Amino acid sequence: MIPMRNFNHDLVQQLSELLDGIWRIDEYSTNAKNDGCDRCMALWKDMKGRLTDETKLLRDEITKHVEEKTFN
Repeated sequence: MIPMRNFNHDLVQQLSELLDGIWRIDEYSTNAKNDGCDRCMALWKDMKGRLTDETKLLRDEITKHVEEKTFN
């Protein structure tokens, strides 16, 4: 097995963490909706948007590494 470079591992690890966060926020948003808290629903929506933007940045960087053949 060839080890992954630290910077690539870091990108993948952080992407995984953010995707997990988005999944959790969807759950939290459902809870807020079921409990009738509009402020919390707005908060979770805003946070999900920010995390989604961050996942796009990571995805784009990983894509560049793959295209440059430095993703190893």
